Amino acid sequence: MSSHLGRCALLLFVAFLDAGSAPALGDSWPVDGLPVSPSDSIQYDPEVVADGQGGFLVGWQDGRTGTTAVPYAQHVDASGHAVPPWPAEGWPLPHHVRPQDHVVMMSDGMGGAYFAEGARDWWGRVSIDHLPFDTTAVAPWPALGVELMDRIETATSDAPSSDVGLIQGLGPVAMLPQIIPDDRGGMLVAWSFMPRYSELHIYVERLDASGHPAPGWSTTGVCLRPFYQDQWSVLCGDGQGGAFVLFPDWNQHLVLYASHVEADGAVDPRWPQYGLRITPDSLQEQAPGIVSDGAGGAILAWQDRNSSGFDQPRVLRLLADGSTAPGWPVDGLALTSTPTTAGRVKWLGPYPVQYSSIVADHEGGAYLAWVDLRSDTGDVYLQRVSGDGRFDPRWPAGGLAVGTGPGLQSSPVLATGPDGGVLVAWQDDRSGAPDVYAQYVRPDGGTTSDWPSSGLPVCRAPGRQVAPAISMDPVGAALVVWTDARTRLDNIYWSKLTTTSPDTGLVTLVSADAAPDLARLEWATHGSEALTFLVQRSEESESWKTLSRQTESADVHIVYNDRDVVKGRRYRYRITALRDLAFASYPETSLEIPTAAPAAPPPPPQPPTPGIEVRALGAATRPDRVTLTWLVRRAVGHVAEVLRSDPGAGWKTRAQAAARAETLSFEDTDVLAGHRYGYSLAFVDVTPEVAGGEQWVDVPEPPRLSLVGATPNPAIGHLTVTFSLADPSIGRLALVDVSGRRVWSRDVGSLGPGRHALTIDLQPSLGSGLYFLELRQGAHALSTKVLLSR
Repeated sequence: MSSHLGRCALLLFVAFLDAGSAPALGDSWPVDGLPVSPSDSIQYDPEVVADGQGGFLVGWQDGRTGTTAVPYAQHVDASGHAVPPWPAEGWPLPHHVRPQDHVVMMSDGMGGAYFAEGARDWWGRVSIDHLPFDTTAVAPWPALGVELMDRIETATSDAPSSDVGLIQGLGPVAMLPQIIPDDRGGMLVAWSFMPRYSELHIYVERLDASGHPAPGWSTTGVCLRPFYQDQWSVLCGDGQGGAFVLFPDWNQHLVLYASHVEADGAVDPRWPQYGLRITPDSLQEQAPGIVSDGAGGAILAWQDRNSSGFDQPRVLRLLADGSTAPGWPVDGLALTSTPTTAGRVKWLGPYPVQYSSIVADHEGGAYLAWVDLRSDTGDVYLQRVSGDGRFDPRWPAGGLAVGTGPGLQSSPVLATGPDGGVLVAWQDDRSGAPDVYAQYVRPDGGTTSDWPSSGLPVCRAPGRQVAPAISMDPVGAALVVWTDARTRLDNIYWSKLTTTSPDTGLVTLVSADAAPDLARLEWATHGSEALTFLVQRSEESESWKTLSRQTESADVHIVYNDRDVVKGRRYRYRITALRDLAFASYPETSLEIPTAAPAAPPPPPQPPTPGIEVRALGAATRPDRVTLTWLVRRAVGHVAEVLRSDPGAGWKTRAQAAARAETLSFEDTDVLAGHRYGYSLAFVDVTPEVAGGEQWVDVPEPPRLSLVGATPNPAIGHLTVTFSLADPSIGRLALVDVSGRRVWSRDVGSLGPGRHALTIDLQPSLGSGLYFLELRQGAHALSTKVLLSR
C-alpha cells in the first residue's frame, strides 16, 4: 500500500452549504452529514470546485482499486445528489491505471472541471484530465487526458539512472501540481519535477481547451530555474494569459522567489531571468500563497522567520513589472507581531508541504488566514488588506479571531463570497479530537448573526475530522470537504448549512428590452433591509457569470445596460439577492439580441417638459476611495450610469445609481493611490440621453513615514520638526547625541497618520554640537543631523 494508505483508514466527507434549497431529508437532516458516495475504501486529500450551475465537483484519492490510491471524482447537484449519469460511488479519472497523487482542480466554466494529478511511477508524470458537465458528449480534450511529463521525457536524451527522481520511500515523482484558468479559455499548470535526486525544478505550461500548448509555448513547458533546487509552487493569472509563480528555493535555506511568465511562454524581460528574490534580508521564508490583484499584478503571502526566531505572516503586492506597488513596504506587510504557523498543509508522503491561506477580496486586496500562537497552542485569525497596502480600518489590528476555542485550531482555508465577504473553515480540537468548524465574515469584518461567534460546528462526529477544503459558487452556495475517521467504513458524506434566506418576493422584473447593441433590464426591490444584489448572465451552456454587484436598501430600482452583446445571440439574465451565505435567485429572463433595429413610427408630439440638469458638486478623496456628489435636478425616479475614465483608457460604465433627491452620491473603492480618474453621469432612460457633471480627481498616496526636516538648523532655543506618520501605531521622535545617548524623546503616534509639525524647546542642559534626530514607527526608522548652538 502507498504511504498515504498506511497512515490510517480515513473517510471523505462533504458538507454542502446552499441556503437556497431545502434539505433532502427534511427536518430529519443529520447534523454531521449524509453519505453521497459509499465505498469500502480509504479516501483522503479532497479538493472541490463549483460547477457554476449550483452544484460541485469533488476529487479525492481512493483506495478501492487495491494496493495503491487512485484519483476519483464525483459531481453533485444543488440537492447533493449525483448528477446523471454519474454513479453514486463516483468515477475514477482516466489515468487511474497508474499510482497518482496530489489532485487539484479548476472549473471549465461550463459545468465541468479539469483535474491535474502528479504520479509516482517511473519518470513521474503530471496528468491533466477533463470531466465535462455532460460526460456523454464528445469533448475536444483527449479521452485519456494529457501527460505533460511525457513531453519532457521525450525531450530528454539521458536514460534514467539509479538516482533519477528518488524521494525516500516514494520513488520518482512529478509532484504537487497547481492548475488555474488562463483567462483566455485555457489553463496554466505549474508543478515540481525531480530529474535527479539532487535536482528539483519548477515547470510551467499553458494549454488551450483542446489540450495543446498555447501559441508560443514549448511542448515541454517553461523551466523557471534549471540550475537550482526549488520545491513547490503556487501561481495566479496576470489577466493577459500569463502567470505569476511563487516558490521556495531549498539551496538557500527556504527563501522565496517569484517569476512572471507572459502569455507567449517567455519570462517577462523586466524581471530577473531566474526569478525575483522577494525579501533579501529575511532569515527564512516558506508557505507561499498568491492571488491576482485584478489590475495586472499579484499579491504574495508567506511565513517569514524574523530575528526573534519565530514565523510571522507577511503579504506584499507586486506590479506587472516586478516592482513593489505604491504604498507597500518593500519587504512586505506583517499581519501580526505574534508567533504564528502557516495556514494549509498538504502531505508529500510523510513530508508536510505548507501553503499560506489567501484569497482575493475582488476589490484589489486580499483576505489572509493563519494560525496564531498569541494565546495558546493555536487559534485561527483572519485579516483583510487593501490594494494600497493598508489594513481595513474596520477590522481589528492584528487580525480578527475567528476560531479561538480551547485546544488547537488549525488548517484554515478560505473562499471569497459573491458579496465580497469570506468563508473560512478550519480544523478544531476544542472537543479533544479534531472537528471541522466554519465562519462567514462580511467585508466590514462583522460575522453573520446566524452562526455562533466562535464558529459553526460543521461536523463533530466521533473520530478525526481533518484537512478541510472549500469552494463557493457565484451565488454563495459553498461546499466544505474534509477527511473523516468516524468509522472503519470509508464513505463520502455531505451536510447542508444555512443562514437566513432573503424573502422570495423581494425582487420583481419591471422590464427587459433588447436592441442590436444593448440589452436593458430593470428590476424593482421590496423589503426592509439592505442586501447585495448580483445581476447575472448566462449564454447557451455557459455557467452564470456576475455582471454587476451592488448593495442597495429596500424599495429601489436596479437597472442594468448590457452592452457586451452580439447580434443574433440569446442571453439569459437573472438577479440574485445575497445575505451572507444565503441567497434567492429570481426567475430568469431570456432576451435575443436583434440583428437590426425595427422600424418605429415617429413618436407623437409631446408637450415640452423641463430636462434633467446635471452638475458636479465636488469629490472627496482618500487613498482607498473616491466619494463624488452631483446636483441632479428633475431626475427623481430616473437611473444614472456612473461613467469612469481610467488612466489611458476611455469612458466605461462603473455603476448605476437611482436618483432619489436633487443630489446623487457615489463612492468608488476600486481605485489606486496616485492615479487620476475622470467621472461623469449619464441618464440613459430618457430621450434624448442626458450626460454631464464631468469631474477629475487625483487619488492621494497613503501617508508614509517621512522625516521632512528640522528648522532652524543650526538651532538656538527651539527646533521645529516636520514629519509624517504612516498609521496610528506607536511612533517616537528622539534626539540622540554622538555617543548614542537619547537626550530627548516624545511619543508622537497619538498624532495619527499624516503630516505634522512639532516644536521642541531645547533645554539649557543640552550642549552645543552635533545631534541626530530620529523618527521611529513600527519596524522603520529615519534620522537626520541637527546642530545645536548656544
